[in-house]
Amino acid sequence: SNIHTDDAELVKFSEVLSNDAFLDCQSNGSSVAMSPDGTRLVYVCFSDSTSYLVLRDMDNFISTRMTGTEGASSPFFSRNGDWIGFFAEGYLKKVPVRGGVPLNICETRAGYDGCWIDENTIIFADAQVGNFIFIAHEHGRALNIEPGQIRHRRE
Repeated sequence: SNIHTDDAELVKFSEVLSNDAFLDCQSNGSSVAMSPDGTRLVYVCFSDSTSYLVLRDMDNFISTRMTGTEGASSPFFSRNGDWIGFFAEGYLKKVPVRGGVPLNICETRAGYDGCWIDENTIIFADAQVGNFIFIAHEHGRALNIEPGQIRHRRE
């Protein structure tokens, strides 16, 4: 693992949302994610009857609404922090941290709690199919993972 908790520094901050917006805590999965290097925070905001992603650089007070992320839930960062994965409109999607058009990775009925395993593989859960875990490959296929198929390996 590249995370060294001995050197971790506690960071406190506040985030002010607009008057008509609130943090979406109603959906499956987490509504907030921190980049692996701790420099960025992404969260799901809800306003005008829709959710969307907001990205904040932790070294300043600027938060930016990420275009094209309407309907977003359960965001998570890629291992290198260059991408944000999320679920919206029946798809697992990803969007570049620097901005751009979100890309559909694969269909999912009710996906949540995604995690990048490597550059091309994401594991996530789908609440509509009995909380089975799936792997989404860059090629757009989602495969069911049977119990015992994945073994955790410490590095």
